[in-house]
Amino acid sequence: MRHIDKRGFLQKLAEFIHPGPDSKDELIETLAEAEENDIINAESRVMLEGVLRIADMT
Repeated sequence: MRHIDKRGFLQKLAEFIHPGPDSKDELIETLAEAEENDIINAESRVMLEGVLRIADMT
């Protein structure tokens, strides 16, 4: 079965120009930046970082 990519051209271009984090540390930095920019609140950042720590345990 083929996977259909539903992202639009501009979204694909944006992801190509500025790809997502490549490591857990980069992801944690991105979460901190999101909190600083009021995209997520502190509780969300702490929860997501906790999920990452638990994922490392498995």
